[in-house]
Amino acid sequence: MQSIATNITTLYADLLQFADPVGGVLPATIKTKKIKGTEQVYASVKHGATRIEQYLGPKGSDEVERYAQSRKQAQAIAKDHQATITMLRRAGMLAPPVAIGRIFEVLSRAGLFQRGLVLSGTHAFRLYPLALGVTWPGAAFATNDIDISAASFAEAGEPIDLGEVLARASDNGIEPQWHTDLNLPARFMIGTAGLDVITRSKRGRKSPVAIDALNVAAEALPFQEYLTERTFDVIALYGSGVRIRIPEPARFAVHKLIVAQRRPARAVKRQKDLDQAKAIRDALEFLGDEHEFETALEDAQQRGRAWRRDINASLKEL
Repeated sequence: MQSIATNITTLYADLLQFADPVGGVLPATIKTKKIKGTEQVYASVKHGATRIEQYLGPKGSDEVERYAQSRKQAQAIAKDHQATITMLRRAGMLAPPVAIGRIFEVLSRAGLFQRGLVLSGTHAFRLYPLALGVTWPGAAFATNDIDISAASFAEAGEPIDLGEVLARASDNGIEPQWHTDLNLPARFMIGTAGLDVITRSKRGRKSPVAIDALNVAAEALPFQEYLTERTFDVIALYGSGVRIRIPEPARFAVHKLIVAQRRPARAVKRQKDLDQAKAIRDALEFLGDEHEFETALEDAQQRGRAWRRDINASLKEL
């Protein structure tokens, strides 16, 4: 366990404050087109591997000019953030592969994390070192599987077709894998990356579950409500910085303690769960924040006998 240098954590703190602002103006290049003799203004915004054009209005309008200027300013700021991210990557900070970064970007720019989607699994784990300001062995392990929890997703509001959003992340489109009974995609292949949506299980609830607001079938798993009750924003080092929502570290660790006991004794994923739980627990202790782990642990242990049994069994193995 080692602290990340102060100059690095300061750069990251600036990114966290200013990069990819929630509800802010997205960076864009401004273009004009002559249509039927009149010049019209468009903003071209990068979404993964795609550029989406947004019509702003006729050239010469004061309102259009102000908005176009704000997009140009956001583009200049984004270039500064790209330079910062390059420095962080060269300093050895973990960054997602390009294909994964594109997926993060399209999800973020579609407002899905803002509406309650939460990144979990190994790709969330890789974001904790820079967010916490410490590094540890094994943090760099990567996978092509992405897990997104919709347990806290706000379904009220405008429906968003998840497949259409993900298609922007690849030049070659996506391959949805369909659940025949629900007639909805249950998994998406974006190149070599696979994305699964999961949600909370409820008594008597069959899996998968239709999430109509995303036009997707989500696998219902236990303990998701605990994992996603407390989350925070981080910045993934891709492009000009991608704002992502992940579980609080202590919650992530305790959740891993629980699910590890639900896997076969010699399963590779079982040991990975235990290793990730231990890494975060040790990181919080290293930072003097062990009370966060203890609080999350106490919360989980109060939720039932089976929770306590699994947690205690995993703690003995750490």
